[in-house]
Amino acid sequence: LLDPRWRLLVVVGFCGAFTTFSSFAFETMAYFQQGQWIMMLANFISNNLLCLGAALAGMAVARAV
Repeated sequence: LLDPRWRLLVVVGFCGAFTTFSSFAFETMAYFQQGQWIMMLANFISNNLLCLGAALAGMAVARAV
């Protein structure tokens, strides 16, 4: 269906994204289970804000190019 090089790119990209998200979810749940509410909220909020900021920065760079 896909060229082997494209398939490799898609699989590696998917696995990379999946492991990054699962690490984020694991850390957030660990803080929750330990009752560390401030760390849980700080982890959740900072990760989301940093990701949105990185996406906006990437869009700005793409527009400038």
